[in-house]
Amino acid sequence: MELPNTKETQKEYGYTTTYKVGFRIARALSSHLYDVENKLAISTCLSRYDDNERDLAKRNIEHMLQLRSAPVRDLILFDRGYPSADFMLYLQEKGISYLMRAQGSFYKEIVNTTRPDEVVTIEITKARAKELKKQGKSLAPGTVLQVRVIKVELSTGETEILLTNVSADELSYEASKPLYFKRWGVETRFDDLKHKFEIENFSGQKPQLIEQDFYATVLLSNMASVMEQEAEEQLQETKRTDHLKYTEYRINKNILVGKLRNRLIAMVLEDDDGKRDEMHERFLEELQRNIVPVVKDRTFKRDKQTKANKFTKTKRRGL
Repeated sequence: MELPNTKETQKEYGYTTTYKVGFRIARALSSHLYDVENKLAISTCLSRYDDNERDLAKRNIEHMLQLRSAPVRDLILFDRGYPSADFMLYLQEKGISYLMRAQGSFYKEIVNTTRPDEVVTIEITKARAKELKKQGKSLAPGTVLQVRVIKVELSTGETEILLTNVSADELSYEASKPLYFKRWGVETRFDDLKHKFEIENFSGQKPQLIEQDFYATVLLSNMASVMEQEAEEQLQETKRTDHLKYTEYRINKNILVGKLRNRLIAMVLEDDDGKRDEMHERFLEELQRNIVPVVKDRTFKRDKQTKANKFTKTKRRGL
């Protein structure tokens, strides 16, 4: 996450360096536990740039478990930065099912599997325990972890290694690839937060103001998701897109965010319930007039590079 580049933010959150010797840019690390089916952030946190993403994930998971009002079985998707014996054992102890992508350099028991779908046993040797200790994780030598290894071939010809603690009776080999692909919803959510909601465009430079803006923007994005889904449900019920070229359409997110900036405050400040409901329905109707087609099986290359902040101190968002 880009932050206002001051000595205070560098000290509070950490920093990265650029090609220019001695030049530092304040950065933070944020972690989001995101419901890809309902398009809602369940828990999120903003932390230091040098924090461990698995530790932040645990923080979000603990928060999620506190929110439970009844026993619920959760399945969480993780990208290839998360697999570790310590983290998988943690998920197992918490009763959480997982599906995560592994790097090609992960434990040899996993990489060397010969079948596309098999269960392997990983033992924490003294050498592995020593390496984990260096990372600040404590696992006793002799600890055993069982994990199901699924290897699927991508359209690029690359073999993707997926790890899970869900049995083949509940999750078939054929269903594992499309299930993991749902994690793309997290990437599009981050894109929305950064470019449509401008979550890195802060109204102040103090840590308290930065975190206030951060959590307010996540809340706003959740409210937008609720309204987006309401409008799309109405769109399907009215069948107003049946005569159009594509089979599936969704609300134009850019229009949604732009209109929400102008309408949300008015709806919140309206005391009359009837008038507020009327404003809400009128807003949903407007959204349904601004739709875009859903094009399946599109892929995009991720652009990762260090740049100076894209938002200046003179450019602040209105909401």
